[in-house]
Amino acid sequence: TLDRSSAASDVYKRQAGSNLAILQAQTGLSLTVVSQNVILNSGATTVAVPVTLDGDSNKKVASAAFSLDYDSACLQYVSVDFNGISGDFEKVVTNNAGDLDIAIYDADSPKAQFEAPSTIATVTFTVLCQVDGSTPINFSNSPAPSLGNPGGQPIAVTPVNGAVTIDWNSAPTDITLSATTISENQPISTTVGTVDKVDADSGDTWTFTLVAGTGDTDNASFAINGTTLVAGPSFNFEVKKEYSVRVQVSDGKGGIYEKQFTITVADVNETPTALALDNNSVIEDLGSADQVVANVTVTDPDNADAYS
Repeated sequence: TLDRSSAASDVYKRQAGSNLAILQAQTGLSLTVVSQNVILNSGATTVAVPVTLDGDSNKKVASAAFSLDYDSACLQYVSVDFNGISGDFEKVVTNNAGDLDIAIYDADSPKAQFEAPSTIATVTFTVLCQVDGSTPINFSNSPAPSLGNPGGQPIAVTPVNGAVTIDWNSAPTDITLSATTISENQPISTTVGTVDKVDADSGDTWTFTLVAGTGDTDNASFAINGTTLVAGPSFNFEVKKEYSVRVQVSDGKGGIYEKQFTITVADVNETPTALALDNNSVIEDLGSADQVVANVTVTDPDNADAYS
């Protein structure tokens, strides 16, 4: 309830008291709490909720007073911004947990004025409840919202309630890779494996990318196409046996997870490519069999093979 000694209360009294008897037939204006959607990850999140004046732009408004009811267990009041209202107006804000009273008026004469459409206040809350759902922000009926014209007469107004809809986002908690081994000498852009996520939310849209960070040493040698990790070049086991990449998954709502993977190059038996003799002649009449004529040298990418 309002503090009846406050300036805001005076505005309510002036507009909602005896002047009701001379309420003019003025219609077509509404005060609207503009509903908001907010995605909540870990940590504090704020949401800005505009209160707008809509309707007949020919109606000049010189004062406004209203009270907003909200769930203080879910929303914590932070501040009110009056950037849409002239500095000629007095602005009075009184907040009790769950009850926010706002009054805008000009005590001088001639009266400052505003008209529809305009944002007359933007209320910022910190979102406290960490659940999916909607929490209402309603205009109080006691006292009811009121507007006044420059002559001090009340203007009929229709209140339109709003809400903050909360999407409590669970961030991904792991990344899996279906295979971490690739054979050497494969064509360029050969598939290594398929990446997947572990995420409690089933309806998100996930994006996988290679990112900088611990374990990103060989990112440049790979690419991710959708959910497929592919090798850039053709790998050679005899040159390098392991590669390291860092993969990130984003759920599109601010939740991310990163993980390092080691890709192992598997050795493939390769055919010798050449033979060489260190001697290509023999002396006749050596006198015995099984004399060494020459040593055979094998050229083979696989240096550790045994030959026969």
